[in-house]
Amino acid sequence: MEDVGFVLLMGLTGSGKSTFISRLTGQPPQETGIGHGLASKTVDLTCYTAQYDQTRIIRLIDTPGFDDTTRSDTEILHSIASHLATLHRARQHLLGIICLHRITDVRLSGTAIRNFTILKKLCGPENYHKIVLATTMWSDVAALDNSEQKQAALLREERLSKYWHDLFQGRSPMVPYVDDGESQEESARRTVGFLINNRQRNTATKVYYQPLQIQHEMVDRAIPLEDTEAGRYVRGEIISANRTRLDREIAELEEAVIKARREADEALRRTGAKAGPGPSSTIRQLAARQQQQHQGEDGEQLDTWMQNILPSRTARYSPYRYNGSNRLLRLRAGS
Repeated sequence: MEDVGFVLLMGLTGSGKSTFISRLTGQPPQETGIGHGLASKTVDLTCYTAQYDQTRIIRLIDTPGFDDTTRSDTEILHSIASHLATLHRARQHLLGIICLHRITDVRLSGTAIRNFTILKKLCGPENYHKIVLATTMWSDVAALDNSEQKQAALLREERLSKYWHDLFQGRSPMVPYVDDGESQEESARRTVGFLINNRQRNTATKVYYQPLQIQHEMVDRAIPLEDTEAGRYVRGEIISANRTRLDREIAELEEAVIKARREADEALRRTGAKAGPGPSSTIRQLAARQQQQHQGEDGEQLDTWMQNILPSRTARYSPYRYNGSNRLLRLRAGS
């Protein structure tokens, strides 16, 4: 059997990654971690072997979604990036990435957009052709009795196709997983076939090996994960979320101060006592205090990006280690 390479599976929790693997490997659902709730069943990257045809096998790497219920985006990014770096060091061929997305989702959520953007940063423009978006849950659409709901699903597919085309410059295909009259196993093989055909075309043009952007950054250029394109994006998303949260807290404090002052003024009016200074100065003081905290947390987030998350996992997945100064160093022999 020829081992043609690895395929990375990405997608949000419940998008069908484990079912996809089960159909290709023939393993029972419980052995591939299929879940039926909102909690993620994939806690770490897991590799499965599947027979693609009579002469070839492929390796499927299941990944937790970036909406995982037990792990942060930084932890998940580190796991994925470290595995990809390990493959690159060993010159193991990565056929590409299959991203699964539920067609039943009424709208494209912020989490899904973040997942697509991370995927884009991981691959880089030179590797957009190595990405396949497979829409899932078409059986749920087929089971609908309402023709308007079925038409709505087709419209969602059309909008998603345009978004995907624009995001990856028309170089990444989007396909439905499980067509009418096609078994899930056949559909899964057809989806993987896009990536295998890419490899055959590359071999014909003597392009035998092309690393993903994250692989080139971390291994060839020795760039720490937090300074890669994907790392900077995830870090920026964390800081943006903190700012939004703190701005909301400032607004809530302002409302609370105004309400408290109004109640105090009313109490003073009833007793005939003289009112104190207005609430504006108090609000400004609280806002300034929150702003200082906000700036401090941003800086702290930058400083602890690697410190709090990555050290425990670095030695396990890659020949890097954390040196205590927000940098990863190559492990020396015997260290």
